[in-house]
Parts: sequence; C-alpha cells; structure tokens
Amino acid sequence: MVRVAAGPFLRGSPAGVGLEDEHPQRKIVLDAFDIDKTEVSSGRFDRCVKAGRCTPPRCIEKEDSPESRADHPVVCVTWQQAKDFCAWAGKRLPTEAEWEKAARGSEGRKYPWGDQAPACHLANFSGCNKGSTHAVGALSASKSPFGAWDMAGNVWEWVADWHHEDYYALSPANNPPGPWSGSKKVVRGGAFSYDDESLESHGRTYDKPTVAYDHVGFRCASTPTTK
Repeated sequence: MVRVAAGPFLRGSPAGVGLEDEHPQRKIVLDAFDIDKTEVSSGRFDRCVKAGRCTPPRCIEKEDSPESRADHPVVCVTWQQAKDFCAWAGKRLPTEAEWEKAARGSEGRKYPWGDQAPACHLANFSGCNKGSTHAVGALSASKSPFGAWDMAGNVWEWVADWHHEDYYALSPANNPPGPWSGSKKVVRGGAFSYDDESLESHGRTYDKPTVAYDHVGFRCASTPTTK
C-alpha cells in the first residue's frame, strides 16, 4: 500500500469541463489513508476464495477467468464481492474522494502522471495491449503523485460510494463519506476497452452494484492506526 497524506485537494472538474455530476470543483480535506499500490489481482482474489471468504468471479467468457491470468486485475466481481475481499484483507473500499485524491494528488493533476496526453506507455486504454488487461503494476510511468499505479486505464475500479448527481454540491468539505443510499455505485479510472476521455482523474461514472462486469475491478484502502 501507499500512504496518502492528510490535507486538501481539488475534487471535481473545472468549470466548463466534464459532465454535470463532476461539478462544482471544490477543495476537499481528507485525513491520511493508505491505498493499494495496484489493482487487486486475480491471484490475490483467488486466495480469498480458497479461504472461503469470497465467492468466485462470474466471468462469461473463458478468457476472462482468473485462472488464466493470475497477475492481471480481477474482473467479473460485483461491488459486494469487492467489499468482501477488502474486509478479508483487513481493509475497505476507498471512498470516491479518497480514490480521486490518490489518483490526482493535492495539486489536482488531470491524469495520475500529470498533464501529458495519454499514450500506451502511460495507460492501458482502447487501442493498447490488444484490447485486454495487462498485469497489475505493468506501467511504472502510470503512477500517481502518491505512488499508486494504473489509476487510469486497465480496469474501472469500484469505490465505496453510491452515485448521486448532486453530491459534489451537497457533500461536506471534510472527509465526505458518500451518499447514504442509491441504486448504482461509482466506478473510477477508465478501462482497457474505453477511450482516452475516460482516463481523466476528475472523471466519474457508475454501474449497477449487483452486476459483475468484465472491465471493472477494484483496489482497497485502509485507515492508518494511531498509537
């Protein structure tokens, strides 16, 4: 895991940029937290399955099965399956605000690596890697200011939050926990099958939490213990 320092960051899209639910851009303050350096791999997830604490991924296509690519990000898992894995690992899913700060840093980068336009050595998106995932942590140039890899591309990532179109305007400025309820969960970061417009760190979308998508994975977070 990597440590994300306490303090403020800019959440959301600048005026005139992005979708309506990415506004307004505001300064948000978070406590320190830790987040996985890479997306959870199929091999790591399989250990939870073998321990009896997780249910297997539900992949429709055989080539998406975790057995065939243990070092690739696990996909075909629902939001609850992702949450269960993080709990088994002694962690939790990151809040959406935590995920965004880990991706773009305190200064509000457009992409985890900075403002340079996306390219295949920076992210795995449509047209790269033959239209499939790559192994977790394969692109060292992709790392965010805090040292997390693949926060743009490879697979979308489940976060803890329900989606609400007005939450950015209504949320508290300190440690926003996300809406209390909803019908869809937020996913962040883009994926191998999506174009470069999905890679911007302030971008967001949402999916049905009960559906296991072949382009959605996750990473876990945790709150540092104090002594």
